Amino acid sequence: MRARAGILRTSIVKKQMELQELERQILCCSRNDDETIASKIFQSAKTFSASTNVLIRKLVRVQTREGPNNQKWNSVGQFVASQTQTGARIVTGLLANTTRLQHLVDPQTPSLVPHVPGILARLDRLESHVAPILERVLNNRQHLASVEPYLGEVLERLDDIEPHLPWILDNIDTLAPYTGLLLKHIDELLMYANDDEGSENSYKLAEQLLPYLEYYVSRLDLVGPHLPLLRPHVPLLLKHNRIAKVSPHIDRLFAKGYSDLSASANMDVLLFWFGWTLRVPGLPW
Repeated sequence: MRARAGILRTSIVKKQMELQELERQILCCSRNDDETIASKIFQSAKTFSASTNVLIRKLVRVQTREGPNNQKWNSVGQFVASQTQTGARIVTGLLANTTRLQHLVDPQTPSLVPHVPGILARLDRLESHVAPILERVLNNRQHLASVEPYLGEVLERLDDIEPHLPWILDNIDTLAPYTGLLLKHIDELLMYANDDEGSENSYKLAEQLLPYLEYYVSRLDLVGPHLPLLRPHVPLLLKHNRIAKVSPHIDRLFAKGYSDLSASANMDVLLFWFGWTLRVPGLPW
């Protein structure tokens, strides 16, 4: 029964992935051109409204000086002036670099227009990343279609995401298709990234997990409760490349109904007694 439950969970997650893909393509599947145009107008208006709310919430946080990232401005007017200057620098940089302008020639670029209010609210955080974003997300790389439906959420959480944006952009080819699922569990995932930031093992865990990203991301609802408990044991999990050795076999573990949180909480004890088995060549797991 546990194996059957694992198979059913896998089937459900696959359907969720298919649903996510269909949601991205729904406007292209309307019955006729009139319906497509009407749907696009409605969706654009909805996106613009949500993006405007991102801007409004940012202005409120600046006004109340909520959080460390909003205390460098003494007033909303000062914030607006700063963002205007940042926008001018970005546009000047684009005009001075024709290669970056060419990256804007992407069939999905117009989909960014309804997001303009939210983008304007985050220019100070985006400025240093404009070049890699243009090159790796736009530039006919086909990633904007995956990211754009969730861009409002990304901009809302950009204060938390931005410190890790260089690594994200370096691995955008792998991460982009799972944008929605990653954002759903952003708090748990950022807990790992924030603790590793600046250490010699920064992103080492993520590097080991990347080849198995599809499996882990599609099971974040199942794996999610274990993440806070496993976090203190990350140095031990990284040792001897254990994550990379265990990941190919993790499917069988969860198919058998692994849900014991105490095992994750005491992973250091388990590794102390049984971790040596992962270093024995040819030992069947």
